[in-house]
Amino acid sequence: MKKMLLNVYLFCFWLLPLTADSLRLIAVGHRQSTEASLTYTTWFNQFNRTDLYQIRSHEPTLLVFGELTGLTSAFIGTRGQDARTQLGTIENAFSLLAKSYEKQISSYLNKYPNISLTTALELSLSDVMWRAFNQTFSSLARSLNATIVSATFGPRIISSTDPKDIELYGDPDLCPNQTEVYIPLTKEIYNTAHVYASNGSLPSFNTQMWAANISASESIWQPLDWTNGPLALFQKTKNIQFSINPMVTGNLFDDMIVDGQSTINQRLPRGTRPLNETDDLYIGLDLVDVQYISEFKTLALARWARDDPRGGNLTKQERRLLLHQYALELAPNSKSKNENNYADTVIWSDVTY
Repeated sequence: MKKMLLNVYLFCFWLLPLTADSLRLIAVGHRQSTEASLTYTTWFNQFNRTDLYQIRSHEPTLLVFGELTGLTSAFIGTRGQDARTQLGTIENAFSLLAKSYEKQISSYLNKYPNISLTTALELSLSDVMWRAFNQTFSSLARSLNATIVSATFGPRIISSTDPKDIELYGDPDLCPNQTEVYIPLTKEIYNTAHVYASNGSLPSFNTQMWAANISASESIWQPLDWTNGPLALFQKTKNIQFSINPMVTGNLFDDMIVDGQSTINQRLPRGTRPLNETDDLYIGLDLVDVQYISEFKTLALARWARDDPRGGNLTKQERRLLLHQYALELAPNSKSKNENNYADTVIWSDVTY
């Protein structure tokens, strides 16, 4: 027997329906690691953080995790062991995963002859990824009494109790006690945000160094480029009152760096320019860099891995050079004591309206 799972798929959900007098907004800048993907329990434990319980509120709470938070669930269990322990690229990791899921991949290639091998693998990961993701964030929503928004990739899911489906698509680590299996409803893969309550936000995922230019050929500072998102958003829209922009961090593989600074922001009356010298800014930025943006106020900004040496005698370019050198130390295979020592943050703000 198969039943449809009712999920909310969101690609751009910034507007908060305001149904209470006050809210607590929380952004989790989680430092991800495949080391936590040993079992479903260890994957859950990395998100079941003490600091979230310390800031739990009796007020309605909206807690937002970053984009593709569910990515590392692909490496859970014995089938993911070789992939999560290899010291190589993300391509190598998924190649090793493909070997562990050959039977499932063959099944989906037969069912959908025109899909790619990558899509077949992503479909094959449906059970392990959705099981970990759904169990984790539905449980946290109940424990923290909060609306939780978190994101992953995958197809639309159905649940099956058919023994043949369980045998073919189920998790061998759960055998013989697995009573249902999650399988794709269709062949399409989505990057989706899931809401375990009634409110939501758009998480963010920056897949490169934070303290760097956006590319070798572009001299635009990465944090400056991001100001066109969560900050300039208020000028580009009329209805959004708050934005929560959590940023995942960490080196997953040799060629996958994820970094950034989470922010929580609020709309101000049109034409208001509240910025002053004491406002929190992304690293490597000065007040002049964001003077063209109005109508917003940053309520909370996560720290980066090191402080921006503002206030001294260094020029902006000299500061950025120091910050970039530190980013190189954080990067995979840097051999520095700071390798993968990214900030792991939770920021929050109580708001009224």
